[in-house]
Amino acid sequence: MARTPANVQPGQISERIIAAALQLFTQRGYFSTSVPDMARSAQVSVGSIYHHFKDKEDVARALYLGLTERLQDALADIAQRHATAQDRCHAVMTMLFDLTESDRDAMDFMLYAKHRD
Repeated sequence: MARTPANVQPGQISERIIAAALQLFTQRGYFSTSVPDMARSAQVSVGSIYHHFKDKEDVARALYLGLTERLQDALADIAQRHATAQDRCHAVMTMLFDLTESDRDAMDFMLYAKHRD
């Protein structure tokens, strides 16, 4: 098992776990990804994952909430910068296309992942 380096801050560890989960969930699917898979990919111990998250579903929830927060922030910025509905719609479409090109895994996760609340 990979050990978490002592010089890595707790926030960095959870970010690494979430980034690894995003990549694995979009490549393999949620149900085909295990906590040990995430630990190997994030280069942390399995215990580190359980220290930061309750379970795999909690990792997926944190990932989903982080991505939706990014989208909400972008939409709020668009609403503030564009006065007309037409301009806002155009800006939203442009933002979604740009995000799809720059962060395909995030968009795949948002569009195709099935979540339970």
